[in-house]
Amino acid sequence: MINATLELGYSLKELDSSNNLQSNKIEAILFDLSGTLVNDLSAVYQGYVDLCKKYNKKSPSLTQFREEFRLPYPDFLSDEGFKEIKDAIYFWKNAYTTYSSSISIFPDVVPALENLRKQDSIKLGVVSQTPKEQVEENLHRFDLEDFFDNIILDRWKPKPKGLLLALEELNIKSAQNVIYIGDMKEDCEAARAADIKPWAIYREKGSFQALETIKKGSPTKIIRDLKELNALIFEAMT
Repeated sequence: MINATLELGYSLKELDSSNNLQSNKIEAILFDLSGTLVNDLSAVYQGYVDLCKKYNKKSPSLTQFREEFRLPYPDFLSDEGFKEIKDAIYFWKNAYTTYSSSISIFPDVVPALENLRKQDSIKLGVVSQTPKEQVEENLHRFDLEDFFDNIILDRWKPKPKGLLLALEELNIKSAQNVIYIGDMKEDCEAARAADIKPWAIYREKGSFQALETIKKGSPTKIIRDLKELNALIFEAMT
């Protein structure tokens, strides 16, 4: 068992009967993109620093940014005192692209997806609030498109609309048989609102929120590495 699971106070046996995972009951696993599959925290943060400079606002440290950042983007920007929200989002999106060379894929992603793809009965999808162009570019850049049965561009988190669209497109029989994995409190809130199992992944150098903030979303489980997901699926099969 992965040590990080124990460090966070969770174990495979602690899932109650309503959350026990049997491989033949897992219909789909859905993933957030940024901070979960792709490490673009630096690009997002540096783009935000540029945005603050443009509007003569004090730039936060990376630690402060992770403590304050939340979804949806308009609400976060409004909380930070920005007035021209649409213009600010447009500038931030373009600034993000200038730092695209800093974006990388987390090393556990491809091995985990390859193993999950061996389970023919489990569908895989992406539900991400990252703008369309960046989602497509990042999935293509890291050769991830073929792993997924559907990709939903979600502007609504923490509202569940994006996840509900994914369930509909994948023809899921029961939302309770679906897991959504993300790195933010709002990912967990959206999953719960869609009646999906909310799992969180905390990456010390890649998640967009601090661990304590993520926990406020009441995830069913917190992992630090997608290898733990494969271990759970394997245990359910044996």
